[in-house]
Amino acid sequence: MLALTLCGLLLLVLYARTRRLLFLYGGALVLALGILAKLSGLPILAPAAYALYEAGRRKAWTRAELLHLTLAAMLFAAPIAAYYSWAVYLGTTTPPYHVAGVGYVWQDPGEFIRQGFYISELRSQMAQRFAGPAIILLVAAGLFVRAQTDERSDVSFRLPWLFEVWLAASAIFYAIAAREFVNNPWNLLFVAPPVAGLAGRALAALTGASLALPKSWREARPLFMFGAATAVLFVLAASNLEDRREPYAGVDRDMGVRLAELSAPGDLVVTAAGAIGNPIAIYYSRRRGWVFPPGGLCPPGGAAPNSNWTLLEDDAASIARLDTLRAAVADWFGLNKGATDSNGVRLMDVSPRFLAHLEAVSSYTEDHPNFRIYRLTALQGA
Repeated sequence: MLALTLCGLLLLVLYARTRRLLFLYGGALVLALGILAKLSGLPILAPAAYALYEAGRRKAWTRAELLHLTLAAMLFAAPIAAYYSWAVYLGTTTPPYHVAGVGYVWQDPGEFIRQGFYISELRSQMAQRFAGPAIILLVAAGLFVRAQTDERSDVSFRLPWLFEVWLAASAIFYAIAAREFVNNPWNLLFVAPPVAGLAGRALAALTGASLALPKSWREARPLFMFGAATAVLFVLAASNLEDRREPYAGVDRDMGVRLAELSAPGDLVVTAAGAIGNPIAIYYSRRRGWVFPPGGLCPPGGAAPNSNWTLLEDDAASIARLDTLRAAVADWFGLNKGATDSNGVRLMDVSPRFLAHLEAVSSYTEDHPNFRIYRLTALQGA
């Protein structure tokens, strides 16, 4: 998503500068591919529109150019509308009856306000994924620094507010789906380009600043400042490196691979991963299925579309959920023995009745050091 949307934006900027149609239609297609890869690429449309606006302000669009812009917009929008319409149809008519993405502001605006749009969770995620306060400080500085241009260069087309527009669009996009982004933080990559751009602008200003260096060092001042700034960033970010070295969800991967070996094509699986709500074991199983507790629509009597599937339920509710999944013809259940929800509650510590019920409704159990796999029996009368 990130690579394709950035390439698409570059092509549109080149079109805005040169008015060559190859760049326009190429940019529309590549941007469409980026958003087809992941819908969280949508904020790219703001800087793209800004580039086209600046081009039209400097030199008015002709009628023929406006026609081509309209055709390119249609070329961009048609595959996106078709694909996501089909995805919603599949998600609402076939197991696991789930359309990815929940937690939009219009579903529960009161909860968004009570949670402060999940800013505290966002701050934690930004600290982990964007090198923490050092980068945030550079971004803040970049908002007050204008881009430097070599007076000798002949640049007739500039986009002085590109990163500000991009960041504002990203902030609006975050506000619309804040809970989804803090629950699935890898989606926050859409904010990486404007963050990098503004931080880079601040670094560029810093390396060009005047310092009282010895005369023999003056010519090396930019390199010196850049090295010093990089060293500071490295030290401030080093605390995040240890977490990044850990093999994330290795047990869940092993569990998914074993499910793939045991199950048959067309079987439906249920998994309770190390982090409750994480679907990684389903991915490695190469089957369709549900996380446990299930999110999405699980007929009949399943979880609501906006349910928080990162939290465990009590024994009675968990048993009812499991029987609902058996009624929906779930075939296998994979349980990570360390499965823990977002409140730190461990499934095997608090759900003895559910575990006993899971054993009772299974025709086969396979026990591994870190996980168990159950072959579910069909619910009578389902």
